[in-house]
Parts: sequence; structure tokens; C-alpha cells
Amino acid sequence: MATERVDAYRKAGPVTFPGGYTVVAVMDDGELMCHACVVASDEVHDHDGGCGDGWGFVSGDILWEGPSHYCAECGVELPTEYGDPDGDGWPVGAVV
Repeated sequence: MATERVDAYRKAGPVTFPGGYTVVAVMDDGELMCHACVVASDEVHDHDGGCGDGWGFVSGDILWEGPSHYCAECGVELPTEYGDPDGDGWPVGAVV
């Protein structure tokens, strides 16, 4: 199975430069995985289309705002960069 895209994601690290935004892995079943789990797993491969097995890497993405998500493998919280505008922690007077 091909691993060029997932290898590039592993090598790039868990945050963007510049900016320092956390990059999560989007898998072929729609779930998200943290960078540490993608690096640790030998099962993750590039998704080449069609039905997925849950281990196919589709892309890296930044969670900009909304509620937190959780890694499908280890359960670690994957918080959004700007928080949840519908949650309690949103700054008063913030422009949405």
C-alpha cells in the first residue's frame, strides 16, 4: 500500500509552521487521529479511493472552531484553534 502522503504528514510534525496550529489526520472513515497515533501505527496508509478500512489517510487538517473532537485511536482531545462559538468559553463580544 502507498504511504507517500502519510509519510509526508508524519515528517511535517504535529503543528504548522508558521502559525503553530495543530494538524490532525482525517481518515477514510471520517474519523480523526492525532499525529502521535499516526506516527505510532504501522497500519495507516494512503487512501486511494473507494471504500475505506478506517486506516486510510485522506489528509491533514486544522480544526478551526467548534466543539473539540477526539482521536479515534487513543481518545486524546483534539481542541479547535478558536474554540466553540456556541460553548461557554467563547469570548464576550467576539465577532462570529
